[in-house]
Amino acid sequence: MKSKKMLLILKAVSPAISAPVALVSVSGKENLNKRFEEGTNSTSGANDKNGKGANNGTGSNSNGGNANRSSESSYTSGKPGKGVSPQFSSFKDKADEAIKQALNDAVDKIIKYTESELSKIGDLTKPQEQKEGDKDKDKDSYLDKLEKKVYLKELNKLFKDKKNNLKEFKDYAELGLPVTFPFVIANDKEYDTGTINFNGKEYKDIKIGKNENRDYSKVIESNGKDRINKSGKEENIASGPQFESALNKYTQELNKSILDMVYNPKEIPKFGKDIFLEEAKFDQKEGFTVKHPQNSNSWSDYIVKKIKPKFVDFDLKQNQEFKVIDETQPSPKVNPPNLPDLTKKPLVPGKPPTNNDTVNPLEQSETLLSLAPYANYKYSQNSNDVLANLLRNNSGEQKEKIFFFNNPINTRFKYTVENINGNTATVKITDTAKQNVSRTYNCNKNSYISDPRHMFLFQKQSEALSAKFTQLYKALMLDEKIDYSNLAHNELQLSLYGMVNTATKIITDKKFTDLWNSIIIKYANKISAPKSDDDFKSAVKSSSQVVIDKLIQALSASELNNQPFWSSLVNALTVVESDLKEIANHKETREKIINKFKTLKLDFKVLDNTFTLLNKSLLKLRASANNWAKSFQYSKWFDEYTANVADVRENIEFLRDFLDPVAPNGAESKEFKKLDDSYQKAINKIKNSNRSIKKTYYAIGGTLAAIGLILLLTNVLIFTIKYKNKLNKAIKSAFGISISVSAIVALVGIILILLGLKG
Repeated sequence: MKSKKMLLILKAVSPAISAPVALVSVSGKENLNKRFEEGTNSTSGANDKNGKGANNGTGSNSNGGNANRSSESSYTSGKPGKGVSPQFSSFKDKADEAIKQALNDAVDKIIKYTESELSKIGDLTKPQEQKEGDKDKDKDSYLDKLEKKVYLKELNKLFKDKKNNLKEFKDYAELGLPVTFPFVIANDKEYDTGTINFNGKEYKDIKIGKNENRDYSKVIESNGKDRINKSGKEENIASGPQFESALNKYTQELNKSILDMVYNPKEIPKFGKDIFLEEAKFDQKEGFTVKHPQNSNSWSDYIVKKIKPKFVDFDLKQNQEFKVIDETQPSPKVNPPNLPDLTKKPLVPGKPPTNNDTVNPLEQSETLLSLAPYANYKYSQNSNDVLANLLRNNSGEQKEKIFFFNNPINTRFKYTVENINGNTATVKITDTAKQNVSRTYNCNKNSYISDPRHMFLFQKQSEALSAKFTQLYKALMLDEKIDYSNLAHNELQLSLYGMVNTATKIITDKKFTDLWNSIIIKYANKISAPKSDDDFKSAVKSSSQVVIDKLIQALSASELNNQPFWSSLVNALTVVESDLKEIANHKETREKIINKFKTLKLDFKVLDNTFTLLNKSLLKLRASANNWAKSFQYSKWFDEYTANVADVRENIEFLRDFLDPVAPNGAESKEFKKLDDSYQKAINKIKNSNRSIKKTYYAIGGTLAAIGLILLLTNVLIFTIKYKNKLNKAIKSAFGISISVSAIVALVGIILILLGLKG
């Protein structure tokens, strides 16, 4: 499955949202408004698979600069600053190893692909099937097949014959695969920069090596159109992670696009135009051979000339897209390796997720707000100087309690005030799923003085909202750290990522913050100044419930990826179900799974019954997602929705263990214990489901049987007593029909009861 770009569309906020005073900080509003004006551009840019956003570091500092124009932000990751990386000496070996492996894999892929395509063409020495009236068409089809077969054979022969002699990178270059860019950043501490014109295209900001093997001179022949224009020099300040990110990106993109570079049906030479038959003798017998295309010296010459321009274009684009970030400067961008987290077992066996954007959300910092801190109600009447002293004189948990942030949704990120200097607070954002990743920004605020009642209710409501939304994360087997990699599936990652971002946008939108502020004021007028965290529980509970209901109502009126907000997760889980079925129905995999169950003496029916459970739970969840409008108790509806999500997710987890074709090593292994636990839980769940079905059969069957028998007895008695001696055919017919219907109803009821007994 291809990695998808996130498209977050907030179509509507609940019409119930209206406005007085804004509670959100200036920095938060400016950040939100700017992102609303830009639409989805900032998110798309951050997630651009080609690296033009996050990977390149070309975007502006939207998380600091946009949110607070006077703020400054920086990442603190302990990496080397300006200058050649201390890890530079390892770059060459890493590049050599990775590129050699990538090229070797590419050649294998080409050989396998051409052999597969040749097998599809079939035997051309036998008569081809012809349909009446389509003789000319079939004739052309035969010629097309012949041309395709000739070209694929030569393509296959070229790479197959050369495969065992591919020892050095120049050998691959002779096949039209001249790798250049990775070796520039792996070998040159300083390189030239400039523009390259090649094959009618212009490539800017190209890193040009100092050695003739890395300066593109062997790849691009300088003539009137193709030329290399050097314009300056740059120090190679790429850090270890940046280099590895570029290398990973290069090898992965090469693997994806190699077949498009090597084989294009439009480049197949045509008989009578490009290629011709040539007389030849084979073992003293006369025959024909296909001469290589015109304007080329050989078949290999023709093929290499077709491949090389496309490969050079690929290499130059990779070069152009690579932007080195000076990590000593404030920057919201980090270049993590563009690889799935292979330490996480995929949710669908054999299908690891590939969404780097959701695995590393701090790097996609357009989704993070530079939130303004609020003083805890205990300190909300203190001056900035007093608050600064409190920060200096406290540490750990006590220090963190001095301020709070309104971040009830995206709880993966922890905001803390590090210090206050005059009107400037230094705030640190920490990724709690990756403790070593953080960044800081400055927030200017003249005063933190507020009504203690307002701050008390505001913080309590924010905490209640956080607890409510955490139900969703826990239903997906996550926690408040929201480690997307643990979802282990593309669609689930993207869906939850979108839900979190959409909900965050709503709670920081002016309409919602105005509404929230009015709720705070209303309930604050009913209480006195709080003295402890346990005060005014009734007011806290009631006001928090109102805020929660308003958010759920607003989310329910929103759309995510052109889908109703709550349905987006249902659809993602449905994709997971489809993927699991695909694995289960794959012939070879299914045989392995059957053998695993036999070896472990497990009942294979449990697997099929678990799929039935999953299907039923998904139907129930979808119904729940569609029924939000019918409920006036939004919080209660949300509890039902998340309970259904948890039910679906648990069934998926069972199947995740069942469908792993690899049998666990021994009864004491963690894998076996987890599989056995899933197996026992699935059996209990299946039994409970069957009991529920039995109860339904009993209830319906018993009711129908009782009604049928009562009607039957009533009709028989009336007929016997009142009309016994009357021979009116119409009356007899009517009673006969009535008695028959009653008997059928009773019989259906009895059958349902028997089905309930059978289970």
